Amino acid sequence: MSRPDFELINAYRTTGEAKWLDELVARHVARVRKLIYPMVCNDSTADDLTQETFVRALRSLHQFQFRSEFGTWLGRIAINTCRDHLKKPRLVLIQKEGGLDEAASAEPEPADSVASRELVGEIEAAILELPLKLRSAVTLVCINKVEPVEAAAMEQCSLATIYWRIHQSRKLLSKRLAKHL
Repeated sequence: MSRPDFELINAYRTTGEAKWLDELVARHVARVRKLIYPMVCNDSTADDLTQETFVRALRSLHQFQFRSEFGTWLGRIAINTCRDHLKKPRLVLIQKEGGLDEAASAEPEPADSVASRELVGEIEAAILELPLKLRSAVTLVCINKVEPVEAAAMEQCSLATIYWRIHQSRKLLSKRLAKHL
């Protein structure tokens, strides 16, 4: 039987042995990445931000006071890590004409698959256009199925605010994706 998070944290604080952290990270890494990916819609960025989330959490683990579940605290760190990343200015690279990338030279895909990929791309683009607070609420509750109460704790806002943000997100997404609905 696996130990609860608080036991792993206390065992690490007491012994300093990395095995307790390894178990804690292994338990939460998939959930953290699942929270992060819809915020950035890029695999390598999601991987980097997941790693950064755990680095920040482990550096601050001595400050964790068990006032919330460890997963809620970690989710809050993940959201803040995404926000910090998304606030940074970006260098945009533009592909020159005539250059072929690997995907362009691949075999053509069936029309359904191409249409499906285009729709997924449009949905991801629409989500990325949402203001950060709306994106985070819809990502947590609608995509990751986090309970609204826990999402409110992660976002450090009221439950009513989470519901309002989800409502606003859905309105904006419906408007942006109207031609597909």
